[in-house]
Parts: sequence; C-alpha cells; structure tokens
Amino acid sequence: MKTDKDLYEDIKEKLDFEPGIDSQNLTYSAYNGIVTINGTVRSYLEKQAVKHTIYNVAGVKGIADETVIESKSVLKPSDKDIVTAAIHILDWDATLAGSDIKVTSEKGVVILNGVVPWYFQKRNAEQAIRYLDGVVYINNLIVVKPVLAIGTTPEVKEKIKREFERHALIDARSISVEIVGAVITLKGHVQSWAEYKEASHIAWSIPGVSQVDNQIKISIDD
Repeated sequence: MKTDKDLYEDIKEKLDFEPGIDSQNLTYSAYNGIVTINGTVRSYLEKQAVKHTIYNVAGVKGIADETVIESKSVLKPSDKDIVTAAIHILDWDATLAGSDIKVTSEKGVVILNGVVPWYFQKRNAEQAIRYLDGVVYINNLIVVKPVLAIGTTPEVKEKIKREFERHALIDARSISVEIVGAVITLKGHVQSWAEYKEASHIAWSIPGVSQVDNQIKISIDD
C-alpha cells in the first residue's frame, strides 16, 4: 500500500514535471490519500491544472485546495473587462452557437447562467473562459435541458455498461447504474480519480441526460 510519504514524493515529481505549473510556490501534504495544497498560483487556469495533475496521481482520494491566486499582470482586469472578454469568447465558440449564456463577475468570481441542450456545452463554456486573466473562480450555474428523450431504462443501462466494458480505465463490474427520468445515478467503487471522471463523462454522453449524480467512491486497494 502506498504510504503518505510515497504519495507526497509522487505528487512532488508530478508537479515538478508539469511545465505550466510553478511548483516552487506550492506546499502540500498527504494524509490517508487526502492532499492539502497551499501556496500561490498565477491564474485560475493554473489553479485547476494543479488539482488536475494531483488527481491523476495514483493513491489520491481527495484534495483540499487552499491555494491563492496572485496575478502577475501589471494592470489587473476589472470585472467589466472580464465580463466583456468572456462574452466575446463565448460568442465565438462554435459549440455554443445559439445559446443564451449570461455572464457576471464580482471581484473575479465569474457566474455563468443560461440553458443549453447538452452537457458538453455547459462544460465548454466554463473551459473557454478559465484562461482569462483576473478570473479567480467560476460558478457554473448553466442548466442542461435536453431536447431529446433519454430512452427506455434497460436500453440506456445496457448502453452505459457496454461503454464501461470497452473502456480501458473502467472496471464495469464495480459500478452500478440507476436511472430515474432524465437523471443517471452512478454507484460503486473505483481505483482512481481518472476512472471516476471517465464514468461521469460516459453517463453524460447519453442523449437526453439532464443530470448525472456520481456517488462512486474512490478506494485504493492495499
């Protein structure tokens, strides 16, 4: 079983390896698979990159992110600058054509509102603006309202299970699928954060899904 010291060393090597992360400004600790991160990052994008990198280290069960964003820009963007830039980017995103997404910002905290027919559009809207200087957090309140029916429950369950079985990262036997209306609930246990995220992605790929409730637990075998 990987010890907390082993996990710490793996995280250190992983963060030092990533060119988009300034690991010298970070401190971190590990306890029973839970990683606490402190220090400063240069942007919201780097903050997300740090968490994504750590989650991909085998043995990590969760993250307590206490990093602070300290922008290196000489001229700090105003909330008006952030909103203007965000709207411009969303207007030019071909995957969001025809969507009506509202953007607000308060002290760099950006809130997205609106309705889209697909989850990937909700995800793309957030990803498109996380590169903006001055953004310290994104609260994505966009609602997914499908235009298609999800289909019959047995048919959809079988489709998801088959996709799990085809995927190299996922042990389909360890995950159960429940469907009520347009809501899919996933339960069970997986070995990594990557497996957890991929299971959600597969469920969200089903036409007509309005919500995925991922209750899967990350458990590391001894």
